[in-house]
Amino acid sequence: GGGGGGGQALTLRMHCGADVTVLASAKTSRLRVQAGTFEALQLVSAELCRRIRLGGPGAGAAGTPADAAAAAAGPTQTSSAVARYTDALPLVDVERLIREHWEARAAMAESLASLNDRAYQLRLVQKRLLTRFRDRTPARLGGLEKLLAATYEQLLADADAAEAAQAEVSAAAGRLRCGVRLLLLLFRVAHRLSDADAEALDAALPAEPDDGLEQGWEERADASLTHLLRAMTGKTAGAATSGGAGEPAGLPDSPDALVRHVQILAAQLAKGVRPASSLRPIAGGGSAAGVLGAAAAAAAAAAGVHR
Repeated sequence: GGGGGGGQALTLRMHCGADVTVLASAKTSRLRVQAGTFEALQLVSAELCRRIRLGGPGAGAAGTPADAAAAAAGPTQTSSAVARYTDALPLVDVERLIREHWEARAAMAESLASLNDRAYQLRLVQKRLLTRFRDRTPARLGGLEKLLAATYEQLLADADAAEAAQAEVSAAAGRLRCGVRLLLLLFRVAHRLSDADAEALDAALPAEPDDGLEQGWEERADASLTHLLRAMTGKTAGAATSGGAGEPAGLPDSPDALVRHVQILAAQLAKGVRPASSLRPIAGGGSAAGVLGAAAAAAAAAAGVHR
């Protein structure tokens, strides 16, 4: 719709319910994207960068950092426009999303543990009842039938709670996915990163949370970020950095280490340190992303041994 001051505005309602507005200024020939939540900005920002790169609403889909952030490389043959980001990086919002995801995983782990304990209790009660029924001179049930019914009801309640916790993990993972993708896009736009640097960041901070029972997103992201930061800061592989590949698998006690590593990464990029050039001596003839992927896989394998 039309807006005051010679500008126009387009507001979109996202699937999550958040509104995202694109403001166009006729005086400055600029487009500005704003929303009520940080993660809601991702899809529209990625699509806007893609169209800036293509010079119009061309074919193709947006959504991945590699496709959308290509606009940060500068104007192309079909467009003189360029995406810019000059504000402070929204690390507080990213920390919020990481903590929400970690809390959802912690709540799900607690729910699954409670469900497992209740199922074990139900099996014990069932065995005691079967023993009574099989006895030729059975004793009185002594309220075991009531205990069985109560335990079964509690088991159903725990199952519902576990299902709700899993749904919350999925929702938190979706918000985290959008937030990480947007952060990677802002990294590239703000610091004018090359394709190789962007690829290394994509590998170090994966934007696809896949929370398995053995190892979740926080563990894998912290392992690959630790490897990248050691290269960017010039530390040796044996440097004392938390979240290394030698730690056991499972949900960490807190996401503080991962949050701190994201902050250190942002500080290193602001200093002009680039991930691709930092990893090149380690990668040899391979890619920086391949080195980080191998590091994360080694971390998972080492954690599996601890299991």
